[in-house]
Amino acid sequence: MKRIYCFWIVCLYTLIACNRQDFVLVTGRIENGDSVVAIWVKDSVYTFPLDENYFFSGKIDLKKEMYASLMPNSVDLFLCPGEDIEIYTHRANMQGALVCKGSLGGINTYLKEQEMITFVNKDDYLLEEEKFVKKMEDIIEERIQLLRAKNFNKAFTQLEEQRIRFAVGEKAVFYPLYHKQFTADSAYRMGKALQDFLSSFPVSSEELFVTKTYRKFLLSYVYFQNRYFFINRRNYPDGVVDYILEHFQDKEIRDFLLSEVIYRYVWENNGLKGADYMLEVFRKECSDPGKLESVNEMLRRWERLEPGKEAPAFVLKDSRGRERMLAAYKGRYVYLMVWASWCMPCKKELPFLAELEKKYRGRDVCFLTVSIDGGQEGSSWEEVLKQEEYAGIHALWDENNDFRADYMVISIPRFILIDSEGRVLDANAPRPSGKRIYTCLDSCLKKTGGAN
Repeated sequence: MKRIYCFWIVCLYTLIACNRQDFVLVTGRIENGDSVVAIWVKDSVYTFPLDENYFFSGKIDLKKEMYASLMPNSVDLFLCPGEDIEIYTHRANMQGALVCKGSLGGINTYLKEQEMITFVNKDDYLLEEEKFVKKMEDIIEERIQLLRAKNFNKAFTQLEEQRIRFAVGEKAVFYPLYHKQFTADSAYRMGKALQDFLSSFPVSSEELFVTKTYRKFLLSYVYFQNRYFFINRRNYPDGVVDYILEHFQDKEIRDFLLSEVIYRYVWENNGLKGADYMLEVFRKECSDPGKLESVNEMLRRWERLEPGKEAPAFVLKDSRGRERMLAAYKGRYVYLMVWASWCMPCKKELPFLAELEKKYRGRDVCFLTVSIDGGQEGSSWEEVLKQEEYAGIHALWDENNDFRADYMVISIPRFILIDSEGRVLDANAPRPSGKRIYTCLDSCLKKTGGAN
């Protein structure tokens, strides 16, 4: 009887093991997480609800070993069918706090360690080009040898060797920029050694596409190629788009690159000006409905800030706790400066703002600074204002206020000019440290008479 019982136990475990060959078990805890945890695997995103204590569990259908990405921070993972992984981390620092256990714990702990390593530093960019390339090749070889010594499974080792190359390649792409910057060698021109090294990378790699490492390399490489080899385009941003169309046929990779180029351009330029050609190409070529909708939603929000549109209303608290609302400045131009106490470029603009305010004192224009310190950092903002009497009316944004979202504040310092009728004049206005803002304000006040 005992033999029969043991036989059935063995059969049961065999059946479970066989059934697990087409999926991976995923469990864990995301402290202070959202209501769900998302893992991107090839063409699918799997979501698992978090319980009241932030624990989750589920399975991911899988036919073969592959990389995955823990969203939204794009933390690289590696999954194998028939195996299990336990993921423990914190929402505020998903990469740094990551702990992986289970049968896939070793591989994924290794991936975390690799992500945290700084293998290229400032001194490397000081090297002459040929020595720099040799250093990059040595780093690749050293990291691959260390990988092989781990004796991970063959599938992971082969893919990881490629990922290592892309991780180093992404750093090498920046050599021309950083070498000039760190050595002040304005005469430097990229030579054959770096060109040959970067040309050796097979840029189209579907198996690695989900990894943050490969996507970072890919985007940097596209900008690099366009900057150094396709400089005769009608303008640089449009040239990047043309390069993508000419050199990438895979739809997923092309969709990613086109959408990222759009995001980067709009963010860096604080608006849509000059983006017509890129948007036309993106809408025509992008085959991913999700990316189309995401970009279109961003564009709709930016369109609300185009010249002539009614400026979003706001109510902010000033340094004395009084409410400052946009409607109160009707009949006057409003020059907004968005900044933070920890932002050095912002603080460098404040003395110039004082000069600007002094010149236009008594005219129909007011100067309002909005700090995005918010929350616990509000005290830092107050300390900065106590140290020196900066120009303008000073207000503070907090997380319960829509100002930052309404005005698409992504980078600082940011300057916004609103006309006397409460309409957006320029959502990316000139800085007070330049001359253009004086010309702009002179022109505006001339039209209205400019006197109180």
